[in-house]
Formats: sequence, structure tokens, C-alpha cells
Amino acid sequence: MRVIRILSLFCFYLPLSAQTVSYQLPPMFTPMDGDEIRKYYQDFKINYERTNEVVPAVFHSNSIFFNPVFKSEVALFPELDAFKKPYSPTSTYTYPTAVPVFDSLGVIATVNGINSGNKRDFEYRVIRNRSEVFIPWSTIDHFMPAYWYKTNPDGSEQTEVAYLGTFTAPFGESLTFEARKKKKPEDIYAVSVVWIKRAPVISGTFAANDLNKLLNIVKYQWKHDFFSPDGTYYGDVPLEKADSLLVARREFDPSESSIFFYLQDKIRQKDFVEYNLISGRDSSGWKANTFDTQIIWLKDLKPGHYTLLTRYSLQRQHQAAFPFEVKPAWYQTNRFYLFLGVFSLLLAMATGVYFQQRRKLKKQVLATGQVSAELKAIRSQFNPHFVFNALSSIQSLIGHGDTVGAEKYLNDFSGLMRQSLKESERELVSIAQEADLLDKYLRLEQLRFGFKYNLSFDLDIHTTDIPALLLQPVLENAVKHGVSGRGEEGQVELKFYRTGNDMHVEISDNGRRWDPARKKEGFGLKLTEERIRLLSQVFPGQEISLDHLQDEGFTRFIFTFKNWMA
Repeated sequence: MRVIRILSLFCFYLPLSAQTVSYQLPPMFTPMDGDEIRKYYQDFKINYERTNEVVPAVFHSNSIFFNPVFKSEVALFPELDAFKKPYSPTSTYTYPTAVPVFDSLGVIATVNGINSGNKRDFEYRVIRNRSEVFIPWSTIDHFMPAYWYKTNPDGSEQTEVAYLGTFTAPFGESLTFEARKKKKPEDIYAVSVVWIKRAPVISGTFAANDLNKLLNIVKYQWKHDFFSPDGTYYGDVPLEKADSLLVARREFDPSESSIFFYLQDKIRQKDFVEYNLISGRDSSGWKANTFDTQIIWLKDLKPGHYTLLTRYSLQRQHQAAFPFEVKPAWYQTNRFYLFLGVFSLLLAMATGVYFQQRRKLKKQVLATGQVSAELKAIRSQFNPHFVFNALSSIQSLIGHGDTVGAEKYLNDFSGLMRQSLKESERELVSIAQEADLLDKYLRLEQLRFGFKYNLSFDLDIHTTDIPALLLQPVLENAVKHGVSGRGEEGQVELKFYRTGNDMHVEISDNGRRWDPARKKEGFGLKLTEERIRLLSQVFPGQEISLDHLQDEGFTRFIFTFKNWMA
């Protein structure tokens, strides 16, 4: 019964919005046990002044925390500096009175020393961002069994504590919970919570020949990771200073294709870290780290310039970037490629007749077996009528002796089919990859119908993802039912742009006006709407919608991706 109560309470406390502070109590409050709460809120922090009559405290999650090994080498959480307090009026040493939080789960606020028997003697309030009164001074009406037991001034043991509620706030903001005795309003006791904007920062990189340093880093952490002055198992092992071990190299030799990236923060689960490796226009897509809670391992890297983007799954809107380079070997340089190109050209000229015969034979093979096999492979992704018409166009070009045009058409068509099969295996691809496939598709349809088309982008197409092959059926509809009969007067436009945190994709054509009644006949549009419905369930808070409108002679279909750029 207790578990059911906690689960229902947990669901009740989910944040109402990522943009506002939220606060809730259940409509029918029942007492809770601190041990049960800790199943969902892993940590419990109290004000350091435990001898006070009133001690505010919070239950909160603790999935990300600083690395105590290297706290002298890195800036920890400057957001907490404003909440530090001196140990005494004359002391120069300070201690933090704020708790850092890194996810949107929220915190449960309590106050020791206030119970249902003395509640009329006390009051509390909540301050937002150290200045704005979120809840004014109020009497406390809800209580729970004491989790951290404390002796009252009369020697009795506390069994009940005040319960203020569960609170959430946007990242970058803070809440301060204050309590005081009404007869002594000048004595205010407080604890604060700061929602920290955080992304995984790479503080060290290690290649294969640096593994000994990486091992020393691990030993150093084991040696100093506890508060005991004697350390742990490696407490008697002499080690180099941390700043000489932890070096973030950004250039690597050709042989260093396997690199370990050491993260500054410590985390509770390794899959809380997600990364996306970008090289030019290629992107690996966001992946969960599967190697270690503090290390990302990238293997088999080819020479080139890379940017490693990192983020926490707890707050995907904040990212960190780490650029680095794997240098090419001598046989991978542009000079070597130039030499190889000249050599290949001479070889091609010497054997021109042989390759000409091979080329004719290759056309015949592609026109029969290969195209037929690839047609079957993409039958589920493209309209069969389009594939049939494409093959007819290829045969017509070959029949009229236009082997150059036929070879170009065939190569583009084969590449389009192979690319669609590859992208169909992934749910999300970069806009650059999706736009490349759609451009090839439009280029082929343009050869058949003669229309004009244009693609435009008002966002970063290499780091922004989109569901694979989601746009193709709507784009095919614009060609087939829109401009297919207009020849060179036909126009098709594909625009990618953002409005705030939303992404929009607009597909428009100046062909026949769209009749909504034709939607019942369009199998591709039905599948698209069904897929949009399912994707909106998979990505809560990032719903996808498809709207249709007619204006100025154009039919427009507009995809809206809510909070896609957040």
C-alpha cells in the first residue's frame, strides 16, 4: 500500500512546465516515510546548523556530482557561491547552504523542529532567485514522520517534521526555503536549491600509448575519493600530480585512432551521458555512453577534424563541444591522392578500350539484374509507379543511344535506393542526410516532369535530427498530384526553418489545388499521419503535427516539430 501511495505521489509531482516554478500537494495528504521517498529521491540534505531549533532540509535526486579528486583544478559550481555562509561571524571559512540539482524531478522540502503540536508558533516562506517571494510567510499544515531524528530542547526525540511540498524550477533558477519562529522573526533558518545548467565537460584525453596515465588517474581517484585521510587501497602508492596526468589533447597521430575521453563530473549511471560525433557533414547521431561512468571511448577513428558533442540525458538542451583532430598518414594526404589520381588517369588512358567494353556490359547488367533486385528492396519505401517509370526512362535513354544520360540516371537512381534502405534502418537521421536523399529523389522526378524545385535551410542541418523518410510521401504527393502536368512552369519548394524552439518543414507546389477528399485515397499520407501520431507518443513534449493550407496559387503542407530545437 505504501509503494502505491508513493508512486501516485511521485506522478503527482512531475513538473507542470519546464519554464515555470511548480509546487504541489496531493489533494488528500497522507503521511510518508523518508525511506520510501528515497526510492525516488536518492539524497537527503540538511542545513549544517543541526543544533538549531529549526532545521530546513530537502530530499532530491543525486545523479551528477563533482569529482573530489580534481576539485582544485576545475571550477565546480560557481552558481552556489552566492549561497555560501561563514561558519561564524568572525570566520573567513564558508560552507554551502544550497543543494545543486541537475534534473527536473523536483525536490521535497521539509523542516525539522516544526510539528503538528507547535505549528502555530512557526511560519515559512519560499524565495525564488534570492529576491522574488514565491510563497509568502505562511503557517504549515502538512507533516510527515521524521526521517532524520533530532532531539528537541526539552530532551524529547522528534518523530514528526513539517512537510512544505514538492517543488520544481527551470534550470538556472533557485528556490530558498525559509522558516522562523513568529516571536523571533529576525532568526531565519534556510536551505536553498539551485537547478544547475550542466553538460559533460572533457577534462582529459588518452590514446593507446597514454593508457598508463589513464590508469594512474583511476588510481588517483581511488586514493582520494573518500573523506578518510588514509585514503583507500592505493593510499600508499606515490602518484604524479593530477594536473600533470589530466591533459586534454586535441591533436592525435594517425596511429591513435582509439581515444578515451575523461569527463570532469561523476555520474550515477554511464548512460546518463550522451554523445554525438560530428565530422564535416557526417554525424553519428546522439548515442548513450556504454563504456564507463566517467569515460567515453571512441574507436576506429579515421583521419580528419571532429567535434564531440556531449550532453546529459537529464537535460538534453545543454551541450558541450570538444573539437579534436586525427592527423592523416602520408598515404592519406592530398599530395598522395594527387599522385594516385595522375597515375590512375594514365592507367585509364592506356586501357580505354578495355574499360569501354566493360562499361557497356555493366550497363546491361544494371539494367536487368541489379535494378530489379534493388527495386524489390525499396518497394516498401517508394511508390512502385515511380520505380517503374524510372526504369522506363533508363531504357528509353539507352534505346536512343544516350548512354551518358542513362548512366547518370541509373547511378542516381541506384544511389537513391541504397541511401533510402540505409536510412530506413534508423529512426532519426540528420537533416543533411535526409535533404540529400530528397534532393536525389526530386532530381530524378525532374527528369521525367521538367518542373523546377528549390531546397532552403534556416537552421543547422548537421546537428539537427529528423525522423528518417518522414517527408518523402508528402513530397511525392506534391510531385504526383501537383506539378506533374505543368512541365517547366511547375515549382516545388522544400524549406527547413525554426521559430523559437520549434522546427518547421514546409513542402509547397503550384500545381493543382489539393482536395482534402483525396486524403482518403492517399495510402502514403495515411501512413505519414499514423507515424506522426506514434512519434508524438515516443517524444513527449516534442509533438509533431502536419497542417495544410492554400494561398497565392500554392498548396502547402507544413510539418511542425514542437520543442525540437530546445
